[in-house]
Amino acid sequence: NNSVSRWAIHYYTGAKLALEKWKNKGVSFESFVWDSGPDTVSLQKRVLDDNRFLDVPLIIGPYHRDNIKYLANYAKKSGVLLFSPFSAAQNLTEDNPFFYQVNPNIETQISAIVDHVNQYARSEDILILQKDSDAKLNELFLSSFLSKGIKEGEAFPKTLLLSTNVNTWVNTLVPELQKREKLVIILSSHSDEVFLNNLLQELNRESFDKKEIIVYGLSPWLNLEKVDFQLLDILNFHVSSPYFINNENSEVGEFQQSFYQELGVFPQPEAFQAFDLVNLLF
Repeated sequence: NNSVSRWAIHYYTGAKLALEKWKNKGVSFESFVWDSGPDTVSLQKRVLDDNRFLDVPLIIGPYHRDNIKYLANYAKKSGVLLFSPFSAAQNLTEDNPFFYQVNPNIETQISAIVDHVNQYARSEDILILQKDSDAKLNELFLSSFLSKGIKEGEAFPKTLLLSTNVNTWVNTLVPELQKREKLVIILSSHSDEVFLNNLLQELNRESFDKKEIIVYGLSPWLNLEKVDFQLLDILNFHVSSPYFINNENSEVGEFQQSFYQELGVFPQPEAFQAFDLVNLLF
């Protein structure tokens, strides 16, 4: 009963349903499933020492980043196709035509957000907020704005590094919010849920003045458990996500039913991703 095991079971079940679909169509293939474990020692013992592994031409997995890095080098040397279903590590795809990342890395997500923001707002309307310990994310956003070009006469979006002490926000955050008629907020932080809830509450107070407000966040927001999603709705929250599941689609409904019959629970997003990737590869 932990998040990684749940992820693995849902992903495996989605992949299994796709494999069974192609088997029922008369396609002949052989598949193996290994539990690669949490580290490279487990990977070596459970997977690489299995003689069957040497004959596998295509691999989906593993989950953990260290194991992905290890197998990416193996794929490059051996010519085996490797698809990383979850981890998105920097620079692993460079000079490695045998390695593919299904999820976009953080730079790709940030670039997508900046593209969307640039269609909607001027740079003086944009405020980038993050916890003071997340300065690296701030640098990635500013680099992305720079690479896409700032319009003539415009300055860079304003950035605020905020402490967890909300009492300090009176002198830092509040004046910046009050002087803007239109607020486009980018929240680059995503790990401290108490900090994020306090920040959303502060932004919500500004929405009482009927200001036009829109908030952007990164995909880890989708996994947060303590954030008030009613607040996100009020603040016109946008999140960059590598997938979209349309529950109105009949094929989605069929997949959910098949998955429920197989596992007794409804599929999480990773189950859809596995089903889609296996079908794409076939």
